[in-house]
Amino acid sequence: MKVFITIVVAVVAMVFLGWLTYADSGDKATITIEKNEIKQDTGEAVEKTKDALNKAAEETSEALDSAKESTKEAYDKAKEKSGELLDDAGDATEKAADKVEDSTDEAAEKLERQTSSK
Repeated sequence: MKVFITIVVAVVAMVFLGWLTYADSGDKATITIEKNEIKQDTGEAVEKTKDALNKAAEETSEALDSAKESTKEAYDKAKEKSGELLDDAGDATEKAADKVEDSTDEAAEKLERQTSSK
């Protein structure tokens, strides 16, 4: 049954596309397969398909280039920002270390004063 339906659909499509014609001239009825029409139509379809594929490939390449550039820009910004954050963290660490050192010096001086006064 599937084969029969497939054949019917193919014949209807061929009639619709003008590839299969029917002529009734009194005593004779003829069915003609228009081979030149088929060659011309399939050739046009192949060319359109090639053009569409080339256009899709070009657009895909452009999209990839754009994505690549955007990714590079985002990476560069992130790298710059992380460098700034590391610099800020280094500055904060240095300040904290200075405060610890000052506190230690003050505590040592205080301890020395207490021990020398006894």
